[in-house]
Amino acid sequence: MKRILLPSLAIVLIPLCLLASYGKSNVLQREIKRSPLIVAPLTTTTPQPQAPPAAPGKGCAKNTFYPFTIHILSSQSLADARRSMERLNASLGKVFITKTDLGATGIWYRLDYGLFSTAKDAVSKMRELQRKGIIDSGAFLGSPTPYTLELVTFDAQSHKQAQQEIGRLKDLGVASYLIEENEGCLRVVVGAFPDMKSAKMVQSDLSKLGLNPTITKR
Repeated sequence: MKRILLPSLAIVLIPLCLLASYGKSNVLQREIKRSPLIVAPLTTTTPQPQAPPAAPGKGCAKNTFYPFTIHILSSQSLADARRSMERLNASLGKVFITKTDLGATGIWYRLDYGLFSTAKDAVSKMRELQRKGIIDSGAFLGSPTPYTLELVTFDAQSHKQAQQEIGRLKDLGVASYLIEENEGCLRVVVGAFPDMKSAKMVQSDLSKLGLNPTITKR
């Protein structure tokens, strides 16, 4: 009887084991398919594009001219003229140096102030400054100085870059200043000259420094 039961049990148990094994395998496969691993995408910060540095403009269209300036003082010493310019710039601004050749009396450095369209405006401002004691009684309005040397122009949004250029020129020993045109164009210029001859003399000096100034109307 035992011999008959043992084979019978084996026949019954083997299919059951296989069935159980198949069921576990099938369940495992279904679970893997139902529950895939979800990986969240990495968050990255996209760098913001930086605006390119402002480029110099391509020139200014003038509709206002400034042929008059106030001559505050003159010196044959460039160092003295620069010291006076630094002192007056704090209270006036737009104080600049113009190198001029007076022939027999030699080279002089004029300390000039302001941009004026008419002689009347220049004289009115000069008298006001003299009354306040900011400039002395020896200042005067000379003949028109309609020419200047333009070094570079900038658009209206580039005021900071224009001031940086003036600082760079100062390091080269060049006393430049800024003219803001009505259209918003900014011009970095040097000097106020009565004629082309005077302007060309300083133009030659600046060219030796590697600069490329253009003689233009102020």
